[in-house]
Amino acid sequence: MIGTGFWTIILVHLLGCMSPGPDFILVVKQSLSFNQRTAIFTVLGVSSGILMHSSYCALGLGLILANIPWFFQVLKIVGAVYLVYLAIKIACAKNSLPTLTANAQTISPCAWQSFKQGFFCNALNPKAMLFILGLFIMVTKFHNSWWSLFFVIETTAVTFLWFALVVYGFSHPSLKIKLLALQSKINKCLALFLVVFAMQLLFGNH
Repeated sequence: MIGTGFWTIILVHLLGCMSPGPDFILVVKQSLSFNQRTAIFTVLGVSSGILMHSSYCALGLGLILANIPWFFQVLKIVGAVYLVYLAIKIACAKNSLPTLTANAQTISPCAWQSFKQGFFCNALNPKAMLFILGLFIMVTKFHNSWWSLFFVIETTAVTFLWFALVVYGFSHPSLKIKLLALQSKINKCLALFLVVFAMQLLFGNH
């Protein structure tokens, strides 16, 4: 039973990570516009957001927060505003073809800036919170205190590994050169998707 549950939790969480969302869009954008180091720090930020969500769920605060209407409403608004802010930054970003040269390091944002973008993109997303809470409810049926620790470690590790794989995939030189040729259009599409996600946060049903 526990063995089956172990793989079930990992599979469900991995499928959740793989579904397109703001985190995926941000990581792809960082991978295309900057170097792998910058993108990995963004992934660390996203993973830290997941760590925060999974930790308070494991401590029993997730259900409490999810049932406070004003808190959830404020989180939706702040999250939507932040996604629109990211969309504007992406849409207005300059072409990053110079990042293929030796000067890439000088034009990349610092590690802390990249980390913050990833963290706030995930931490301010109510859908990420609800997904992690739903996953934790699956864990609680095993009635074992060790499962809470496993839950926190698993959600953080799987998130990091998946998005690190995305970074290395989109940073592959042959693919990156082709995509950078279309970067202006890609940035506008990514920005549009972020705005769509923001509108879904504000007006969609949860």
